Amino acid sequence: MRRRSPHWIQHTHLFDDDEYECSVCRAAADRPYLFCPRCGAKMAGIRSDASWVDEAETMDLFGL
Repeated sequence: MRRRSPHWIQHTHLFDDDEYECSVCRAAADRPYLFCPRCGAKMAGIRSDASWVDEAETMDLFGL
């Protein structure tokens, strides 16, 4: 069984700065640090989360 290495999950927003979430402890950070400031996990990279698509769809739905 292969174990996943710790990584940042990048949450991109349409009009706000990107947020980064630790895959181990779910701590939020303003940028992708080499180590998680909360749990100390050494990060192996960044994976993107396409949540900005939901934001764009909501804005389109309401005509914003």
